[in-house]
Amino acid sequence: MIPSTPTPGLQVRQLTKTYIMPAGPVEVLRGIDLDVQPGEAIAIMGPSGSGKSTFLYILGTLEPPSSGTVLVDGEDPFQRPAQDLAQFRNRHIGFVFQEHYLLPQCTVWENVLVPSLINNISRPDAAVRARQLLEQVGLSHRLHHYPAELSGGERQRVAMARALINKPRLVLADEPTGNLDRQAANTVVSLLLDLVRNHGVILVLATHSLEIARRFARIYELFDGQLHLRDQ
Repeated sequence: MIPSTPTPGLQVRQLTKTYIMPAGPVEVLRGIDLDVQPGEAIAIMGPSGSGKSTFLYILGTLEPPSSGTVLVDGEDPFQRPAQDLAQFRNRHIGFVFQEHYLLPQCTVWENVLVPSLINNISRPDAAVRARQLLEQVGLSHRLHHYPAELSGGERQRVAMARALINKPRLVLADEPTGNLDRQAANTVVSLLLDLVRNHGVILVLATHSLEIARRFARIYELFDGQLHLRDQ
């Protein structure tokens, strides 16, 4: 018998998350199913407190689910020993948050390199890739500048390059345009979509903006703890 090969992409099955609070359990996610293939980008909308960030944190292995499974290219990272989970996260998942979280004492180029240093990637290879990514986001002229010398949109572009330095399978973006004006937000989303498609990774983006969400092939709304596919 020919062994079956893992299904590529992101698979979520019957995912739940319940927090135990003094007043009683709070069920945030209730039986979520989702499939996203490499090169696909989806948007998730929902009001504040609906569980968007919680869902992304679980996909990114920053929080465990209460039940259900998350498979990345057929692997359940939560089955790994605890000491291996951080390594999996750094190697296979890229994050872009509303706050850029750049290191103020490091240059643009150094900030992009940080995840590769943690992952012990060859320094020459990482240096070349960092330059290439910064060129792709239009910041090749800013390599030796510091975050304080950049605009908000430029900082987010650095964060995008940093998220891709380790060639992740999955990129998670949590309100990445929340602090940007409309023009900068559209520029960042355009670049993010281009990067994801060109590098063949999966993008899951949470946003409050319907204008931003409509640029994605699929839009989901998260309410009552469940994902609902929205008509475009």
